Amino acid sequence: MKPVTRILLFLAATAPLATPLEATLVHQYKFDETSGTVALDSVGTQNGDIGSGVTLNQPGRLGKSFQFPATAAGASSRVQLPVEGVPGTAFSMPAFYNRAAPLGNGQQMHIISGNTGGTGRWSIGLNDNDNPGPGIDPRLFWFHSGGAGYQVFSTPIANVAGEWVHVGITRDDTGVTRLYLNGVGMDIGSSTEPLASTPIGIGERPNASQFQFNGRIDAVRFYDTALTDAQMAAAAAENEDTDMDGLADSWEIQYFGNLSQNGDNDPDSDGFNNRIEFAAGTDPTLASSFPTGDSDNDGLDDGYEYLNFGSLEQTGSGDFDGDGSLNSEEFEATAGILIARNANGSVSGTTAFTGSSSSKDPNSQPNSDGDTLPDGYEYKYFFSLAETAAGDFDADGFTNGAEFLANSLPTRKASTPDNVHATTRVAVSDNLGIEEFSVTDRVWTYVRRIAPITGGVYGVTSSSDGFLYAATLETAPRIIRVDPASGAVTTLATRNTGAAVAAGWIASNPQGIRVGPDGKIYFSTAFGSPAGEGVFRVNKDGTGFQNFIARTGGTAPDDWALNNARDLQFIGNDLYVSARNANAIYHFNSAGGFVSLLSNVAGAQGLALEEDGLLAAGNSVGVNSLVLVDPNGVPPVVSASRAIGGTPVILNVIDLNGDTYSITFGSGPGGTVGQILRHQVTSPYPFTVVVNALPDRGNDLTIFTSSGGGDPYIAFATANGLDPNSPNGSRTGDFDGDGTRNEVEFALGLNPKDGTSRFAVTTSGTPATGITLTWPSQPGVVFEVRSSTDLVDFSTVEATVTGQPSMTTASFTVPAASGPRRFYRVQFKP
Repeated sequence: MKPVTRILLFLAATAPLATPLEATLVHQYKFDETSGTVALDSVGTQNGDIGSGVTLNQPGRLGKSFQFPATAAGASSRVQLPVEGVPGTAFSMPAFYNRAAPLGNGQQMHIISGNTGGTGRWSIGLNDNDNPGPGIDPRLFWFHSGGAGYQVFSTPIANVAGEWVHVGITRDDTGVTRLYLNGVGMDIGSSTEPLASTPIGIGERPNASQFQFNGRIDAVRFYDTALTDAQMAAAAAENEDTDMDGLADSWEIQYFGNLSQNGDNDPDSDGFNNRIEFAAGTDPTLASSFPTGDSDNDGLDDGYEYLNFGSLEQTGSGDFDGDGSLNSEEFEATAGILIARNANGSVSGTTAFTGSSSSKDPNSQPNSDGDTLPDGYEYKYFFSLAETAAGDFDADGFTNGAEFLANSLPTRKASTPDNVHATTRVAVSDNLGIEEFSVTDRVWTYVRRIAPITGGVYGVTSSSDGFLYAATLETAPRIIRVDPASGAVTTLATRNTGAAVAAGWIASNPQGIRVGPDGKIYFSTAFGSPAGEGVFRVNKDGTGFQNFIARTGGTAPDDWALNNARDLQFIGNDLYVSARNANAIYHFNSAGGFVSLLSNVAGAQGLALEEDGLLAAGNSVGVNSLVLVDPNGVPPVVSASRAIGGTPVILNVIDLNGDTYSITFGSGPGGTVGQILRHQVTSPYPFTVVVNALPDRGNDLTIFTSSGGGDPYIAFATANGLDPNSPNGSRTGDFDGDGTRNEVEFALGLNPKDGTSRFAVTTSGTPATGITLTWPSQPGVVFEVRSSTDLVDFSTVEATVTGQPSMTTASFTVPAASGPRRFYRVQFKP
């Protein structure tokens, strides 16, 4: 047998306790785990495997317990212990159980089992049919095919649910075997036949799906000797709490002689209530006896741990309340902030204090640098204490202190106090068509079905014209325009029909869809023959359908060698296309020419343009990931390979006021939307991932305005990740700080998030022959050209210069110089 640990078992009585009883324990399974797949052997080395169908962190007889399912399902519905834990000739195996329901007619449940169907198989469990006798009341039984055979306890078990029952089996060196029910034992025979050396099943027969226990099991123990009747009686009464006050009856009787106390009382007025003194093993009647020192050497005073955590299980390097400050930092704090919050999570006020902060209250935090920002907040978002409340880490025009008060993200320019509680309308494509959701404070609310489409919709995107553009999943897939106000649907192109045939779109399925900087609709394709066909584009009125980037089928990177094109994203005039099978993102110029291959993006799928890079969602061999990619070809700077909800495939991502949401599905178009919160993306810090169940189905999603005839600037702003109601996202704001107002960037087709995309004049020619002024424009937009000799007084030299169709610039030629020096200014006329 393995080395033993000595434990004490106390006998509960109505008088002071007798001398503690001693017994040898070789394996103990407390079942106190709250997560994971390992059941720890707290005194030995034989850890068990927890099945996926077993529920952890349930109320137990001694602390926590495990809940076992009612239906047998093999390894998933049991805890399996290794064969090395099987006892020798002499042994004791006690445990507590609590059935979830009465035993059914003919039902059998195994509590501890080595029953493999062969010689030596053994089990302790419950049976309602007294096999081989007639069915009467449920009985506790012991079965050992190698010796004692089938034996039952003489007294039936009350066939009720919800009660903790102590059971056990003992066998001494001579083979005498006794069966125990709630501390009372009876002889059931004698055998020295070895128990079968097989894995041990807790809650179900091992190596089979049979005899499933329905309910909770706690405190499974293995001894290498036979416990006495007194020891088994003490084990059955261990920590019994008949008045349910959190204190063991035996402990109350020992110190108070009765059960009159409760866990909240502090009879010795030492600042530690009975519940803490019971857990710590100190005397609740002596003021001088209380938890002190640091018995577990974790940097925290024992008394502090008990007051804040109720036990010594925490360490100084943990963060019990999740506020960003370590337990040791809170314990050692000499100054702190107590935070009061409004119902929406924003801060209504703070109060400074001195001394330790509470490790169990996230609103009580250290403030060691005295800058009014809690240390935990600074560590959480800035990873140091270098920032101040007056600073502006994300350069969005709002101080860190203002963002702290508003509960906006201080590391994301798109998240500001002005928009943190804003409502955003999101269109979600799914197997029913296109649906609208309203998102406020990360809460999604279903609004309506915008457009029902038989067969469903795959990709969807918004446009500055107020319309939605989508790719359907019908038998004959279409590219459609949808008016979100009326739900009216206009077909722009249909696969294998009309212009699509001439362009080569005859078999592949549409995937990602985007509106390009030229106002055309671009969509990628996958599957089909010839192997995906490429990227197509079409005008918003359905004309000009063409294969923009044809897939050649070659093997070189610049041969567009992929079958599984997934999503599209434009950065300026350049196009990026994700390719799941190629584990890469392809970069093309405005003419569709290959530029580079951004690799190391496993299973690349959804793409989102963010303020600090190109966010790629990937799925490879069931592992979901988010990667921030440098679009200029530098290897990914941040990667978060965290599972975000089982094994769904990530399709698309959008950014909502600094929070990134991903769209997922399992094996088809009926998936769910998951939520990922990004607090920091600067290398080497990871994403913060939170998984929520949002819309119960979805393929793709986009931010949009719900009125086709509404304000097009709002659609332009939201499509580019700007909040039109915030200072830096409004018409008169300048989000990218390039000197061009957002409304001018909108009117001229510029990128409001790119500082190099701005309203500026370039020149060509000479003063002798005439200088030509050229500037960004759009069809129909009007400008005025003015001149001055002193930069003070300007006069009009050309009242109206109008942008021409199919051109993105306008120009004016200045006459040859014939006088003093002259300056020219081009003025946008909204």
